[in-house]
Amino acid sequence: MKIKIFVFLLVFSIVNSSKVQDEEYYKKLGDFYLDKQEYEDAIRVYKKILPLKKRGICKDIGYAYLQLGRYEEAEKFLKEEIVLNPEDYDSILLLGCLYFKWGKIEKALEIFTNYLTQEKALEKSKVISKKLPNLGLARYALGLCLKRKGELNRAIKYFSDSINMGYEKAKNIVQIVDIFISKGDYSSALKELEMANVQSPELYFLKGYINYEVGNIKESLENFLHAVRLEPGFKEARKNIAIIHYNLGNYKEAQKRFKSLNMRFPDDPLLEMGYIKALIEKSKSESSEKIPITKHFIEDSTPEFKYELRNDKDKILNSLNSDGLNMIKAGMIKEGISKFIIALNIDPKSPEANYNLGLMFLNLGNYEDAYLYAQRAVDNKKDFLNAWDLLGNAFFHLKEFEKSISAYKRVVELNPRDALGYYNLGCAYYGAKLYSEAENAWVNAIKHDKRGKEKAEGIDEKVGIERSEVKITVLKRTVSFHSYKSLGSLYKERGEIEKAIESYIRAIELFP
Repeated sequence: MKIKIFVFLLVFSIVNSSKVQDEEYYKKLGDFYLDKQEYEDAIRVYKKILPLKKRGICKDIGYAYLQLGRYEEAEKFLKEEIVLNPEDYDSILLLGCLYFKWGKIEKALEIFTNYLTQEKALEKSKVISKKLPNLGLARYALGLCLKRKGELNRAIKYFSDSINMGYEKAKNIVQIVDIFISKGDYSSALKELEMANVQSPELYFLKGYINYEVGNIKESLENFLHAVRLEPGFKEARKNIAIIHYNLGNYKEAQKRFKSLNMRFPDDPLLEMGYIKALIEKSKSESSEKIPITKHFIEDSTPEFKYELRNDKDKILNSLNSDGLNMIKAGMIKEGISKFIIALNIDPKSPEANYNLGLMFLNLGNYEDAYLYAQRAVDNKKDFLNAWDLLGNAFFHLKEFEKSISAYKRVVELNPRDALGYYNLGCAYYGAKLYSEAENAWVNAIKHDKRGKEKAEGIDEKVGIERSEVKITVLKRTVSFHSYKSLGSLYKERGEIEKAIESYIRAIELFP
């Protein structure tokens, strides 16, 4: 009998241990998917351990549904979490955010107001720590609710309180400044921006908006450009830049910028190139009204719950970059790009994600975005050779040859034996009509190619510039071949026929 009991307990222990291991496995896997913003997969995995009624699972499923815009399912699971765990204040905040996004503003207002009452009591008992990332979110949300209802002074108070609680200073200042703008009080708006002391694309955007409204067009353009340098994916800032050029009659520049936007955001009907061309042609032939600049991203703001990664950030970024590259190799370009964008949502300063995204845009012919992301990559990793190489290529295609030269100089500074770097530097010099410098760079390319150029770590092939056609070419022949060929063309243009013939012969000898 004792043996039977022992065997039963042993089997029970093994089964129970297996269930615990399964629970831990699925929880970690679900967290991994949630970190990577792969919400469908996260939901699928979390539901495997849902019957265990483990605290936090319903909240995580509700959060995932909220990010997918599936509000009814999100509401169901968040409410279930609150029943299981009434003191899970994150679930209450998420429910308030859900109702706001859903358009149920009165419900959102009620939840955030009730939450604030609880929060004050908890602060006194020191249950809530000042370090919590979403402390102040309720105040920000109430500010948005009151702003929509027209109670502007009360809204400002809540936005100010939210800042004091440590929640998203830039977001709150944006709303305060927008209230001053709505009152026509540009002086107070600018004063608030100057006092902010925050490097934020949204704040530079607002400076641009105000300067445009008061007639400071040059300053407005610079403000919007600065916003885009900080956040290349800032569609409304880039759209306003294009609109300003259009309103100034700079139609060629406007069309170029609208084209770049259309490539970056192909699903926006207002950026469809046929529409833009028709608009520009019409404006050339007859007097037409100017297009107003916009600030919809502020007017359409919603409270956002600040999600904290459950895994190491570098692990998640590496996984996203790897997924993106694998998708691109499989021909899934759009899906691959989306992975790099998610990585940048997690860490906008990630050099690798910025580089990967920039390289993709370069290969798609979107040189504006290629330059913007390459610039961010080198800003955050000064010795990132391949990102400098990408930056030089992007500037070359944009015909900004002086900037291309600067980038390629940095390439050969970082690797003085980089033959392809010298070749590309020569092309940039040639584009800038600095022919002696181009000659020297190509001679250096041949010199270092003979020694055997070491490939950059992790890169199988580098891309070079074809001078005759403004396009990126994977060099299937040696750098020396292209350098001799380019030198031959240069000498021919100078009338140095013997040197030209000698260079062409050397090129032919390399590839008969």
